[in-house]
Amino acid sequence: RARRNKIRRKLLLICLIIVVIVLILTHAPFMKISKINCFGNEKISSEDIISTSKICKGNNIFRVNKNKAIENIKELPYVKDVVIRRKLPSTMNINVTECVVSSYVNMKNTYIYLDDEGKILEKSDVPPQNVCPILNGVTLTEQTVNKPAVFKNSKQFDIYKEIISVINNSKFQGKITLIDIKDISDIKITVNNSLQIIIGDTNNLDYKVNFLASGAYDSIGDNRNGTLDVSHGNNAVYKEV
Repeated sequence: RARRNKIRRKLLLICLIIVVIVLILTHAPFMKISKINCFGNEKISSEDIISTSKICKGNNIFRVNKNKAIENIKELPYVKDVVIRRKLPSTMNINVTECVVSSYVNMKNTYIYLDDEGKILEKSDVPPQNVCPILNGVTLTEQTVNKPAVFKNSKQFDIYKEIISVINNSKFQGKITLIDIKDISDIKITVNNSLQIIIGDTNNLDYKVNFLASGAYDSIGDNRNGTLDVSHGNNAVYKEV
């Protein structure tokens, strides 16, 4: 019995020490947030990120609900991912990964910016400033900013993401000016407003773009005006205009 009482006293002492430590950490003046840093943001201002996070200077660093702050920050359309870390004793670091405009849709002179996952980043009365393709042949039935675009033809949504993924991992990244998926069995992309690549359907899409089209593109030379047909999947046929 004496041994049991000794063990209980030790456990009680440990619990008491833990409670004291927690109280000190959550109430100590030196644990109040004095600095909030933002990293990885170019499009979004640090001020917008901090104000949206609801993390405030003067609050105790351990009382910050990081999950809630991340949820708040993701309400900003251009935010793709967020990591928040505490740097003791009084600094919060917010690391943001931003979305990039991968294409845009012209809907009655309203330009709808999409990222690589089909999320609507912005609606504007002017096209994006960065070089990215206009997406032709689609109708968006829902256009809510910070939500995935809803395509009238639902098959086009997955095809769009697949095409963008392949383009972003090809030599054509930053050169594509138009993507036409009106007919999903006769997909076309245009390079630098001059060379139309006829892809056909999405079968062997990566091979068509990164092997057939890429190899032929290099062999054509500087005068790349015309069509490059890789739709058959086994060769590339160039026709100059």
